[in-house]
Amino acid sequence: MTRLRGVLVGLVLWFGFTGRALAAEVHLFTDPAAFAAAAGGDLTPIDFEGEEQQAATLTYPCVTFSSLEGTDQDLYIVSPATYSPLTSNVLVSNRNFNPLIATFTEPTAGAAAELYSLVGGSTLTVSVHTSDGTTEHVVPVTPDVPTFFGVLVKGATLEQLVVTPEFGAFAGVDHFVCVPPAPEDPVGSALEALFAAVEAGVRDGSIALRDRGLAARLAVLRRAWEAGDYDQMAGVLHSLVPYVRARIGRGIAPATGNDLLELIAAALSAVEGVRRRG
Repeated sequence: MTRLRGVLVGLVLWFGFTGRALAAEVHLFTDPAAFAAAAGGDLTPIDFEGEEQQAATLTYPCVTFSSLEGTDQDLYIVSPATYSPLTSNVLVSNRNFNPLIATFTEPTAGAAAELYSLVGGSTLTVSVHTSDGTTEHVVPVTPDVPTFFGVLVKGATLEQLVVTPEFGAFAGVDHFVCVPPAPEDPVGSALEALFAAVEAGVRDGSIALRDRGLAARLAVLRRAWEAGDYDQMAGVLHSLVPYVRARIGRGIAPATGNDLLELIAAALSAVEGVRRRG
């Protein structure tokens, strides 16, 4: 019984990586070139050029800007003609040193902007709200000088950025970009489903193996996935088919075993699709 318990614990530890893969990772950037390289794609900035205007909210294709009070003076697109330290138009939170809020209106994996603290202030606090939680980051700034700030989120979606100035200063942004989510990885999704099913089977007792063969194969599969080694992934998945079949009714409940075989076949199909594309 002790040996069996150890095997089950080992399986749970291996499958715990599924949860870690899905946990949000927030990556910050201070260099625009590094951000552009990591974000990929052709990102078109919102530059706020044109006539000055004041509003309660301003909506663009991926984001809506607002502040706290809900008046038509909350936001102000300020031009260099009005505030001479500027070299281009900047969107500013205009009242009582309130934060500038960017709420994303479609799935978003990241964002970047030139941040401003107008009139004064030595820092801005940026709250990054994701579907997985919130983090806060203090950004050193020089008054009236743009400071680049970028964020990319993995394992969650970016829902909102809140830029809060010091008392007596005004938060602003320019050249704001939204990063759309990357296309779904069919291999990753298929493997996550397989790992989740095995973890569930271990926990509910429908998988109760006395050998370490399943844990060993899935450990290799995990490493191959992380390394992007599709040949090795295919080899492991092929080896899992006879392994699981031989243990249906002998450590793996029939219904669970059949489900695992379907998930293995789906993962193998996804891997082979990538291999065919070269």
